[in-house]
Amino acid sequence: MITRYIRNIIFASLAVLATVSCKDDDDEVKPPMDGTLVVDGVETYINARTDSREITLKPRGVTHPDGKGIGYCWKVTPGMTTYDTTRFENGLNINGEPSDGTFKYTLKDSVATYTIYCYAFADGYSSKSSTSYTTVVRGGVQLTPDDPQVSITNRNIVENGKPLAGTDYYYISDGSRDWIAYNMYEEGGIPYLHYEALSDVLGRFYSYDEAKSICQNLPANGGNAWRLPTDEDWVNVVKSVTADATGDFSANVHEDIYWDSKKNGKPSLSSRLIANAEFNGTVMWEYWPSVGSIENTSGLAIIPIGYANLGITPDINTKSAYPNALFEGEFQLAVFWTADEVEGNSEMAYYRFINTKDPFFMIGKGYKETFGASVRCVRDSN
Repeated sequence: MITRYIRNIIFASLAVLATVSCKDDDDEVKPPMDGTLVVDGVETYINARTDSREITLKPRGVTHPDGKGIGYCWKVTPGMTTYDTTRFENGLNINGEPSDGTFKYTLKDSVATYTIYCYAFADGYSSKSSTSYTTVVRGGVQLTPDDPQVSITNRNIVENGKPLAGTDYYYISDGSRDWIAYNMYEEGGIPYLHYEALSDVLGRFYSYDEAKSICQNLPANGGNAWRLPTDEDWVNVVKSVTADATGDFSANVHEDIYWDSKKNGKPSLSSRLIANAEFNGTVMWEYWPSVGSIENTSGLAIIPIGYANLGITPDINTKSAYPNALFEGEFQLAVFWTADEVEGNSEMAYYRFINTKDPFFMIGKGYKETFGASVRCVRDSN
């Protein structure tokens, strides 16, 4: 199974007891201090394009058994080779000023995961420690093949597409239609796991009505109006990349599209739609023999970020539009709304999806208000 980079980082933060201090260790067994060391201010993700990279961290939770002072020291890796003591046991910092142990540090501008170590120490007692993680991400497109300064690489968007003037988006053309070349992240919807820092990296999940609205409001800039693609638009993409299809292959609206082309030694259908993309250096699509090598013939550069069960209608009075949203299928599924409502059920609409282990392009149905999918906008070419 693929290493689920995103989930591993989210659940990696922990606090542990240790017998290490910022001073020289010895072999003497010492009693512990009281409490558990907790560090406030750690962000799981920081976006280098939109967020400040200066972090301010504050320790708490540990007390001296005799009511005396506690010292704190810190190290961030990669970046620091020695510990920085922000408070000594006398309550002062290295400049002789009163300190609560708060630590400030500016992370580098490059995408990476940083490990933050904090130690609480007092003479005669074993230290307590906390280890936390924060990941610097960066949205945008990879300008050159050897440009590592964005989180999602190996999509070939600049090579295959054109910039949409007045926006941060690129689009590709299949001759009759223009497609936005990566997932939409306009205001509305919800980012993966509620982390706004990931919005322009992975795109956002939208309800059906939100999906239609953001496409309709995307600037045309001299071209035709943008819209949410119909299922026929998606089917036409499949047809455009399967000119070599033979035998019983067929691609119809509102039907799963099966084509086991690998039996004939040809690239699979799904491999022609997806990108061999990496997130901060971690491959996103797990390799499956049934899918084979990734071709991205379509130029759509699809990535697997799953979908969201939104749970409730947006509430502008809450910090998150969908505070009860659940996220499923990351690094396994790519799911996109179509504009087509389900016949006989106006509460549902169709979506298209790709599963990492299947070489096909599947169809599904979701409730328009509570199902959250990725969005690609489309327009008729001039």
